[in-house]
Amino acid sequence: MQPMLLWMFERQVLLQCEFVLQAAEDIDKGLKKRDVAAITVVFRDYDPKTGELSFWGQEFKVHEIVSEVKRILPKLKEDVSKPEPK
Repeated sequence: MQPMLLWMFERQVLLQCEFVLQAAEDIDKGLKKRDVAAITVVFRDYDPKTGELSFWGQEFKVHEIVSEVKRILPKLKEDVSKPEPK
């Protein structure tokens, strides 16, 4: 992959990772406030105990996704902090 393309791609991945973490935080806040209706309208079905999310026929394990994002985030931030390639 060309260095400039990789540089741009890493920044997009970082942005998406930050969105995942923000969404997970919003879900937790909604559940703590017992605002489950707002969450299920968006996701159809969410089990806070297992972290399993059903969204229009697709199923996701939110806890696993957030764990993976947290695992890759330090390395991604390190790579993104490098200057733009020439």
